[in-house]
Amino acid sequence: MVLRSATLLSQNLAEAEDLAQETLFKASRALRTLQDQNGIQAWLLTILRHTWTDRWRKHAGEGPVISLEALAAEPAARAASPAVPAPDEIDHPDELMECVSDAQLIQAIRGLPEDMRWAILLVDIGGYDYAVAAEILDVPVGTIRSRLSRGRAILRRLLLADRLAESGRHLQEPTA
Repeated sequence: MVLRSATLLSQNLAEAEDLAQETLFKASRALRTLQDQNGIQAWLLTILRHTWTDRWRKHAGEGPVISLEALAAEPAARAASPAVPAPDEIDHPDELMECVSDAQLIQAIRGLPEDMRWAILLVDIGGYDYAVAAEILDVPVGTIRSRLSRGRAILRRLLLADRLAESGRHLQEPTA
């Protein structure tokens, strides 16, 4: 769970592994502060969030770190993906999911602003309810709802626009 979450926050697997390892090290040193054994996942994700924020602040002035492993990998051919149906042709969300690769989804999530990324990571991917996510991020539940709504809209736009552009169509914004 910690490594999976770190992978969505980091730019490469080596960085994610380092972040997860540092988080677990900090957790092992602070184990005596854990009061609720049932809330261990939320506790670990809070430590992960603080560790990630600390690293981000420490390296804010530096340029991006590029892994040699990442340079050796070839991107998957996008032409192999099935065509995206028009929005009015989609009957079930699974139809759309078949058109988006895991790599595309992860890259889109990484492109979200940090606050929205954390909300989506905790609620949509981690399966936490809004109250637990709000506690981990130390914000009101309404803020979680807002971040989720905005983050999901951005993801939808990023993923649909990208896929529709490949098929020669354009995403039309809904009219109010």
